[in-house]
Amino acid sequence: MKNFYTANKGSKISKSFDGPDRRRYPRFDFPFFIRYKKNGEEQSETENNTENIFFVGKDEGLSVSRDVSIGGICFVTKESFSIRTKLTLEIFTPVKSEPFTALTEVAWQKKRTLMPNYLTGISFLKLDDEEGFKRLLNMLTEMELEKLIEK
Repeated sequence: MKNFYTANKGSKISKSFDGPDRRRYPRFDFPFFIRYKKNGEEQSETENNTENIFFVGKDEGLSVSRDVSIGGICFVTKESFSIRTKLTLEIFTPVKSEPFTALTEVAWQKKRTLMPNYLTGISFLKLDDEEGFKRLLNMLTEMELEKLIEK
């Protein structure tokens, strides 16, 4: 059983959750660049520029992942999305020249305190190269474990 803690406004640490981790897949803290767009807002060929990570077209957003699993990703967005909103994501990683693309669904969203943005948790509905993404997460996990062992 894991204990989870948060800091309250008085800077005191308070126990926020005491119970089993109910996540379906383990989460890893890997920062990937993410470009997202609400589904149904189609891109034209001239707007679709996957060669430049930092190109953000109309109605798109750019973020960095907070945590990642094979089931979904948590990242920061400027926009508020309703639960079950469909988003198309491009996930840029250091091991693949083209981004992974995914059709996703907003699972939860939380307004950040003192920040004008939202923590957004999505679940994958369709991932273009699921096996490649699994291999990437396994490789990065092994690298993290090696670092811990070396310390």
